Amino acid sequence: MRERAMRREPVFDDDHHTDHDYDDSHARDTRRRSPLRSLLAPARSLPLIGLIAIIIAFVTNALYLQHGNRAALFPDLVGAFKQAVTGASSADNTAVPAPPRRPDPVDASIASAERALLVLGYFSGAIDGLKSPVFHDALMRFQKERKLTMSGELDALTKAQLAKASGLPVD
Repeated sequence: MRERAMRREPVFDDDHHTDHDYDDSHARDTRRRSPLRSLLAPARSLPLIGLIAIIIAFVTNALYLQHGNRAALFPDLVGAFKQAVTGASSADNTAVPAPPRRPDPVDASIASAERALLVLGYFSGAIDGLKSPVFHDALMRFQKERKLTMSGELDALTKAQLAKASGLPVD
């Protein structure tokens, strides 16, 4: 029995002891765990680790992953050094970029041709009056099926055929 206590093996109630001069209560008192050791036991530390992970996730989300105007965690040291050495100011990163410009002015005849091609099922894009690749392909398919010259351009004959087939005016 003393050998088991020294090896810290469990003692079961159904074991028959022949050694009566050994006091089990004394052995249990000397084996009490410190509060830190009981806190670090795997069964008790897993919820604590989970709670810490959740807190870290919330803080990371709030500080780094959300968009907004707030101070940088690390200042722009390289930009400050360049400004000190050369005297040039760094670009303002908070400026809103200008919206993209339209490549071409809106053409009313192309917009009406897009509407006609949409009614006929050739065109599937937005009706914006621009010569887009989608418009060009739709016009080529229409010209091919109507046995017109496949130029991809909106000529007078193609306009007349589009107006006749769709029932819409094509300017």
